[in-house]
Amino acid sequence: MDQVHRTGALWNHDFRALWLAQAVSGLGSTASGFALPLLVITDGRSATAAGVLMAVIVVATMAARLPAGFVADRYDRRVLMVGSDVARAAIMGAFALVVVAGGGDLVLFAVMMAVISALSSLFTGAAAAALRRAVPDEDLPTAGAFMQGRLAVVTLAGPPLGGLLFALWPAAPFLLDAVACLASAVFVSRLRTPQRIAPRRRPRLRPGEVVAGLVFLVREPFLRPAVIIAATLNLAFSGVYVAVVTATAAAGVSSVMIGIVVAVPGLGALAGAVVAAHVQKRMPPGRVLLGVSWLSGMLIALLATTLNPVLIAVLLALSSALAPVAVVVAGSAQALRTPDHLQGRAQNAWALVAGSVAPLGLFAAGALVDAGGHALPFLVLGGTVAALALVLTGSRALRGAGPLVTMKPEVSR
Repeated sequence: MDQVHRTGALWNHDFRALWLAQAVSGLGSTASGFALPLLVITDGRSATAAGVLMAVIVVATMAARLPAGFVADRYDRRVLMVGSDVARAAIMGAFALVVVAGGGDLVLFAVMMAVISALSSLFTGAAAAALRRAVPDEDLPTAGAFMQGRLAVVTLAGPPLGGLLFALWPAAPFLLDAVACLASAVFVSRLRTPQRIAPRRRPRLRPGEVVAGLVFLVREPFLRPAVIIAATLNLAFSGVYVAVVTATAAAGVSSVMIGIVVAVPGLGALAGAVVAAHVQKRMPPGRVLLGVSWLSGMLIALLATTLNPVLIAVLLALSSALAPVAVVVAGSAQALRTPDHLQGRAQNAWALVAGSVAPLGLFAAGALVDAGGHALPFLVLGGTVAALALVLTGSRALRGAGPLVTMKPEVSR
């Protein structure tokens, strides 16, 4: 990898290309993702139909993770990213045409979105591996912070943009997404760092090779508890927002105020991304993850004590600022510890494990609100995170981990 990094400062040509590609495509997909349930409902279908369609997207994304990671470790990653973007643009453009024509049924929508989701998983694995090659080891946490900042901005800007465009013309958010995918393809096509996998390191199409990234995470002493923490935080935070919306609405808080409360965590996430790179330079990664877990558990539990929207917004902002710190530290550790020929599979395996529990958090929060009022979901979710932190506090792998830059892959791998 030395020759790959010999010209690399953080804000180099390839990092700019990857950052811009994911920024524009992320903005497009966030805008169209916000508009999709609106399209279903305004087309005369039920909210249940919209929920089914969104569930199909989640399932397709998760199901494609491991196969897409295998492909990302098998072929030229730049070619895969460009091909994925072009294919997504074509399908999303066709989707927009269906919307313009006023045709299409829920099954057609589900099939098209499932294919787009699978292609997005392919892009994600290839992009993570490409970033690992484009950025020097010592700059990887800072690069992760930049990526988290990009995600926070897109999350803030995408839904309002999607709503505005949908109000002007229902097909507009989907056309924007198609154009954004084409722009992303242009950016990633300009990557200069070689993205081909050496022939002798290309995995063969065997079940063991497809799940090799998952096996790698399970066997790595530091990455195993780290991905468990990531999954638990995802479960908790996905449930928190459902609980906040339902609890405040039941308490008579206006929809405008609820929208503001839900938007505030985006600012917290942006602030967290700014400080993440500085935190990882001053604290060992294991202690950062444990600290984030303890603080997140306590802040989530404190939400049970109030229905004041201002206090809720403050607590959400503080807890949301912690999440990017954990993501940057854990993601950097995974990238640094993983050999190049496993990057795509390990990245998508991480996304699968960390993301697959989020629907459980959504379901649990709603059920807990119905069962015990506004306080119960926050106590359960916060207590779950704190309990995990308590269990893992004794982990030697976390407490004894050295600085991130010392996390090199073993030669034998």
